[in-house]
Amino acid sequence: MSNPGNVVVLAKADGTDKFNQREAINRANQRRVTILSNKLFDQRLAFSDVSRSKSIAGPVGTGTIIVYVAPGEKMRGYAHYTDETTGIKYAFKVPKKAVGAKNIALAVNHFVDARGRSLIEYEDKGKNQVLVKSNDESKITIVEAFPAEDGWYLTEKKFGIPVGAAVDIFDKDARHLGRTNEYIGLLVRGNEQGLGGYYDWRNVSAAERPSSLFKVWKNAVPASEPAMR
Repeated sequence: MSNPGNVVVLAKADGTDKFNQREAINRANQRRVTILSNKLFDQRLAFSDVSRSKSIAGPVGTGTIIVYVAPGEKMRGYAHYTDETTGIKYAFKVPKKAVGAKNIALAVNHFVDARGRSLIEYEDKGKNQVLVKSNDESKITIVEAFPAEDGWYLTEKKFGIPVGAAVDIFDKDARHLGRTNEYIGLLVRGNEQGLGGYYDWRNVSAAERPSSLFKVWKNAVPASEPAMR
């Protein structure tokens, strides 16, 4: 796929204009653009000639937010995650349908509708605490069978998140999941050290500190995308 279609760079391709996660969401909301989701990144850019360009080598942040807690631990009313670099504590309100569930992840795609309303926002709560808000709880999806450890997995259909039992690295449909103990943040692509080349874009990292910097792509929202209610 040499032409990724209707996609442009939100951050400069030479890497002089990178964002951390909050900056990426805030910049996209201000400009009323939607960040390219993990699924669309995989379909339209991951293995294109554009993604192979050294000028835009990873890591690349996607617009898919994932939330999970420690393996075997129940989801409670709020999920929490602390960025060890900055000490900032992030929280995410867990929808009632997910409270009490184990070994799942919550996922939602960043989206700005035609009226400029954003689905994801970051809200300061004071004392170095930040609430990651989804302004439409119905858009939050429970992702079942979220793996308890790093490895190669097939992906679920909606977000392209690795799930289920481990598979062989040579399965062309496999993606490498990077995870930590608990997490609230964006999925990041192409940053796994030591994989190299083709395998870089097969990495789906759900463990990048919110303070880390990466490039971002924005996506022109398809006309079929439902408006946020």
